[in-house]
Amino acid sequence: MPESVSQQTIGVLTLPLTQNYGGILQFIALQQVLTSFGYNTLLLDFQPSGGTAKAWLKSLLFQYSFGNINRFKKRYVVEQTEPIYTVQELRKVVLDRQLAAVIVGSDQVWQERFTQGNLGAYFLHFLKDDSVPKLAYATSFGTTKIEPPIDAAEISEALQTFTAISVREDSGKTILADVFGYSDATHVLDPTLLLPTSFYESLISEGEIKTSNPGLFAYVLDETDELRAQIEQFAESNNLSVSKIKHRPTTKIGQLLQQKPSVEQWLYEFKNAKFVVTDSYHGMLLSIIFEKQFVVLVNQKRGAARFESLSRQLNLEERLVHSLFEINRKELFQKKIAFAEIDTTLADLRTKSLAFLQKSLAN
Repeated sequence: MPESVSQQTIGVLTLPLTQNYGGILQFIALQQVLTSFGYNTLLLDFQPSGGTAKAWLKSLLFQYSFGNINRFKKRYVVEQTEPIYTVQELRKVVLDRQLAAVIVGSDQVWQERFTQGNLGAYFLHFLKDDSVPKLAYATSFGTTKIEPPIDAAEISEALQTFTAISVREDSGKTILADVFGYSDATHVLDPTLLLPTSFYESLISEGEIKTSNPGLFAYVLDETDELRAQIEQFAESNNLSVSKIKHRPTTKIGQLLQQKPSVEQWLYEFKNAKFVVTDSYHGMLLSIIFEKQFVVLVNQKRGAARFESLSRQLNLEERLVHSLFEINRKELFQKKIAFAEIDTTLADLRTKSLAFLQKSLAN
């Protein structure tokens, strides 16, 4: 007798969550969606750079710094494997657990520089000869074009064994077709956009929050002295206080002794802001979720395609800038984003994305 949906477990393979706010949030969101469909979720904790004495020492040294984030993961990640260090171990776990399916995604799992030399694993090539259903949900290359990887032929072969494939950016469809010969991908939303604002508000309400007066929230991954000065100048000229959450402390000793704010605090800063400046993809998404006036400093180094694809869908191209000086020149502080129109578009995209995922799992 086949298992009911409620008895089935879906394995999810994404980049190591570590201290990445956006990476953690997209997994929690996908887990929540799968739960709403009636599935159990198992995080496949693949850490290809772990398993060494150096990696163990690093995790020990940063235990205090990442304490708030680790507590959040412990509370909200329903089930995960022990750390998995090799592709062989990964395959064994998938088969031993008799998973109903494996989903790879979301986030930049197909961005080679983030995969620790294991790009093929994120195309599930280790399962290409096995019967377990394989799906890709909102996967990202993070760029508009790539050079064919060394194992392109093996990846192309693996892609043909997927039940369904979806990508987070429209450029991903082009790359799959041009580089790997796969032309049947679907364009979907990042998992964080599949849930209502109330879900994120509930996370905030469960955390210990340090409140502040609403002002400008700067969440910038690659901050420079010049950009820091621009932010302060912009905030002062618009009579806004500035709050920040740094991607990482600026000194080595600071990285060890300074505790990173919790995920709940990070979410609160977006919800509380009057205006957001960010170069983070999930920073952009949270600005949209909480309906904040914002600008995105296009982060070419980390991949501009991510911002450009979504901004075209939601008619937000004007909010992408390369310098904060463009805010005044384009009068972006005065211009208000038409969130009523965006909500209508998002509702349609959300329905299609959820339908893709549910149908793909049912097949």
